[in-house]
This record gives sequence, C-alpha cells and structure tokens, in this order.
Amino acid sequence: MASYNSNLSFNWANLFGTLGNESESYINQIQTDALGNTYATCKSAGNGTIAGTALTNLNEFVVKRNSTGAISDC
Repeated sequence: MASYNSNLSFNWANLFGTLGNESESYINQIQTDALGNTYATCKSAGNGTIAGTALTNLNEFVVKRNSTGAISDC
C-alpha cells in the first residue's frame, strides 16, 4: 500500500499481507478523506494482530492509516 500526494510525489509505503500467505491477503477497496487518512477494506487468510485487533483465518477488516501511513485504527 502506498500514498502519493496530488503532485504524484511519494509520501509513504507499507507492506500488506501475512508472511507466507501473501496470495490470500488482499485489499478490496481504498478511500481517502480530506485529512489524508486512508481507509482500506481488506481480507487475510493468515493469523495476526493489527493495531491491537487479533485476526484469524479469512477475516475481513477495515484499516485506517493516518497521513504518515501509521495504522491508527482497525
């Protein structure tokens, strides 16, 4: 997942996926708001924790990243 500004200059990039299950982890849709926050609807086949939320096989979830790319909610 990467962010660019309106001039197409690079802002930040982060890895998305579960190590070993990259082919079964994906982003369905991405939206941004006026403050530069990014919201992504995602699905993952692996287990893990994102922003304090435990995920198990085939969970669907929404991730919010702030304007610097840090996860601020899940």
